[in-house]
Amino acid sequence: MRRPKTWLRLLFLLSLLLALVEYLAVSWLAPYYVMRAVERATGGQAAVERTELAFPFTTVLTNLSLTNNSPQAAITIQRVTMRLRWVSLPTRTLYFDQVVLEQPIARLSRGHGGTLFWPAFPQLGGARDGRPAWQLQIDTFRIVDGTIEVLDEQPMTPFHGLLDHAALELGPMRLPLNHTSMSFAARGQLLGYQGNAAPAYCSGWVGLLDQDLEATCRIEPIPLAAFEPYYHGRTELRVYTTTLASTSQWTARGNQLAGRVQLELANIGEGDLSIRGRTILDLKRTGLRPQRLRAEIHLSGLLDQPHGWQGQLLPDEQVQQLVKRLLDRGVETIKISLPGSQVRMSITPPNQATSGNIEAVTKEVDEALELLASPPEEEAPPAAAAAPADSTPSASPEPSDVAAPGVIR
Repeated sequence: MRRPKTWLRLLFLLSLLLALVEYLAVSWLAPYYVMRAVERATGGQAAVERTELAFPFTTVLTNLSLTNNSPQAAITIQRVTMRLRWVSLPTRTLYFDQVVLEQPIARLSRGHGGTLFWPAFPQLGGARDGRPAWQLQIDTFRIVDGTIEVLDEQPMTPFHGLLDHAALELGPMRLPLNHTSMSFAARGQLLGYQGNAAPAYCSGWVGLLDQDLEATCRIEPIPLAAFEPYYHGRTELRVYTTTLASTSQWTARGNQLAGRVQLELANIGEGDLSIRGRTILDLKRTGLRPQRLRAEIHLSGLLDQPHGWQGQLLPDEQVQQLVKRLLDRGVETIKISLPGSQVRMSITPPNQATSGNIEAVTKEVDEALELLASPPEEEAPPAAAAAPADSTPSASPEPSDVAAPGVIR
């Protein structure tokens, strides 16, 4: 028997060595480098538990979280999948076909003294050694089964609300944000006090640099009891079985906002408003038995300064009768609660076109959002909620309380 030639054995050993080096590079060196790159790019404000690479250029990050997470404000992401298309060294740009965030959880809160706690989003690394920072170009950015948790300890009964099973798709986007505009489509489930819930949808486009916005949104009928903790104090409001539905249109050019919000109250069997124990309004005694009440709110001001927004209330004829009763009783201020601020509303006498106009705009928004009204087929059924942790957000809240947009206080 002839022995194999020495060069064949050397070729075999060299091939084996190359395969071993490639395995170590893909399974250990490259993931380690990606983890270090994420930490450097975020200035050490984010950490990754595990990194995996898949053929040809797909990177998967598991358990990405902010290092400064707290019980008041936090962000964690169970899984991040990034599909790289190209790397441009001259422009220091990474081009991604898609970036997908699976089961991200964000928590924000307000303390007893009114202090707001927001997650501290890390700033992507700037220029180093005189070279420009790396940029990211993403064709499609998606969020799957996300959760935004809101904790508010200021009411007498703390409020705990969620935007649950949230889905978002937007793009194209560039980081840092220096592009013209990007489109978006979002949907989720609003969950408030004692499990009262309703779906919500929104779509449009936004230009962050020029502070431009075009959006249409809808909230399906949600029981006002979802915001129960906000109805107590100096002013007492009892809503019983009343539900609130809303459609809205938002436009901004050069940071100048113009918003139209259509509100509809239904299932109005009864309800009353009192101040310091004195009943100001009792629907049972008004003689009105409306099946629903409608009104439209016009908002204007600077897009990035909601505390300075001005509002105008355009009620339908029945709402105007209720408003007049409040004015006759000395209640002259109507406020709309927003996160961190309140918008004062001026009241406009109704005209014959008001009710029809509100109904027409509502129908227009419904048609624009029709495709978002049904869950995408590829979405998996909601997973079981995880137990809350001290340094990471909780994915399933005890039904509790959130600041109610559109509540007359």
